[in-house]
Amino acid sequence: MSGSARCGLLIISDRCHRKEVADESGPALAELLRSTKHFQNVVEASQCVPDDQHVIREVLIHWADVKRLDFVITSGGTGFGVRDVTPEATSAIIDRTAHGMMSALYQQSYPHSILSRGVCGIRKRTLIVNFPGSPKACRECFAIIEPKISHIMELLKNDTQAIAKAHHETVATQPPSAAVGADDSRRGPAFRHRKSPFPIIPVPDAQQMMLKECDIGGQEMVSLRDALGRIVAEQITAKDPLPPFRASTKDGYAVLSADGDGERKVVGACHAGGMEDVQLVSGCCMRITTGAPVPAGADAVVQVEDTELVQHDDKSGEELVIRILKRPQSSQDIRPVGSDIAAGSVVADIGSRIDPACLGVLATCGIVYVPVYAKPLVGLLSTGDELVMPETSPLPIGKIRDSNKTVLLSTLAKHGFSAMDFGIASDKEDILIDAMRRALSVVDVLVLTGGVSMGEKDLVKSILTTVFGGTIHFGRVFMKPGLPTTFATVNVGEKKKLVFGLPGNPVSAAVTCNLFVLPALRKMSGYVNPQYTVVRAEVVKDVKLDPRPEFHRAVIEWTVAGKNWPVVHSTGNQISSRLLSVSGADVLMCLPAKTDDKTVLYAGDFTDTILL
Repeated sequence: MSGSARCGLLIISDRCHRKEVADESGPALAELLRSTKHFQNVVEASQCVPDDQHVIREVLIHWADVKRLDFVITSGGTGFGVRDVTPEATSAIIDRTAHGMMSALYQQSYPHSILSRGVCGIRKRTLIVNFPGSPKACRECFAIIEPKISHIMELLKNDTQAIAKAHHETVATQPPSAAVGADDSRRGPAFRHRKSPFPIIPVPDAQQMMLKECDIGGQEMVSLRDALGRIVAEQITAKDPLPPFRASTKDGYAVLSADGDGERKVVGACHAGGMEDVQLVSGCCMRITTGAPVPAGADAVVQVEDTELVQHDDKSGEELVIRILKRPQSSQDIRPVGSDIAAGSVVADIGSRIDPACLGVLATCGIVYVPVYAKPLVGLLSTGDELVMPETSPLPIGKIRDSNKTVLLSTLAKHGFSAMDFGIASDKEDILIDAMRRALSVVDVLVLTGGVSMGEKDLVKSILTTVFGGTIHFGRVFMKPGLPTTFATVNVGEKKKLVFGLPGNPVSAAVTCNLFVLPALRKMSGYVNPQYTVVRAEVVKDVKLDPRPEFHRAVIEWTVAGKNWPVVHSTGNQISSRLLSVSGADVLMCLPAKTDDKTVLYAGDFTDTILL
């Protein structure tokens, strides 16, 4: 990198007024930075502030927006103490989170990282990194990220020449097998990771990270027949009032209420779908049917049951005179113009989901094309040397039929999403890269099954980062089944693509599709609440708890004698390869992780239950 990066040091402690705090942390960090090739100049900004979110935010914003520093290190306030607020202050002002840097710091400083909550991120073109408070911890953390700082600064400054040079040098110095950008885990089984470099994160955190990356798509106009289940993208208003005329709510007679009860001469009839140009006068009435327009002059409708026949024509059978038995009231049994829907009123708001009733309202209002959010284009790619197509027969030795594709396609279709099938890719680096490249050039969301665990042929994660330059936001999730579930984003041209790496085991793929892929697709399609529906239900039989939170396949009963709440039954053996445990399941029981105090969820206990 040409020149030196302009750096700032922010020491965070409520003891800032005590000189020994600054003496201990500030100079030690400054000396550490100056000893590297990136920060040979004097540190441009250094300050000690108390554990106050507002103060920390102000300094960080000033250094990034006004002083335009390249790199800011904060030291302190990253633990679990009540006053440790540095991560919250930093998260509030950064534009983009540097998940990869966070993962590296957590992994390399384990087990001490268990007690740290620091974050890393970018505000405009300033990299901000939270370090712990001790000089020793700062030195250890800085040693982890120091080799990449030069390239990070070049990327933030968009130094295209330096970036191209760095990429060329990286490829040139790699062994032949890594010429496409492979890391050590792809140079042979002897070099693969023995421990996953990805921290295990809880399901809610993983879902939050994933949804944060899901951008709502563009808009499109669809016809009424194609609009069911779609999300309204623009406010829709009624062009005309409903009803567009004064309408009768009863079969009976249109009358003048001022005439009171008594006899009336019948002078004609009003039927639904037509309207006579007649002015009703006192002493007269007109037969009228439900939904028909009320004639001019009339201000009430008397139902047939409140009348009796006085005189009729023997030949035609027409009524000539009737008697009204009850005195009518003004506006009786008449729907005013616009009483259901006023002209200009909102009939479908932004974010509302179009159901059959909504379609009926739109049709009534004459709205035949609806502005909705576009659905993301989804691609499915199965990976694995062992997979063959379902129609393959006889089955070759060592092969299994790909069931994941069928399950995922039908799961997506059930919830209103279609997907492109990109077939099966073998566990060969060049074939897998080519298949992923073809898919990512077309789709918005790519869902892979297999290749994300710790096997020597699990190449998906390393390909995502080194070949496609993607960011892996999480690579392991604290759940059963689905531990190696992976989520990444990849830029193709100027467009961000989402990539889900689901486990290859059929049950794991089905469960993680429901927990991660579907909420992402809903968010991108404009759903206000993209998450699944959760209810509390009673467990019928004892269930042993696992060290990980488990999403247990089950069947729900809504009506059980003597109970005013639903109950759930397990579908049996829950191992991740047993697809029969999913067949027939309509819910997932959310079982907590086993603890020393609780190893079983007993019959009669209640648990959260996800409706599939």
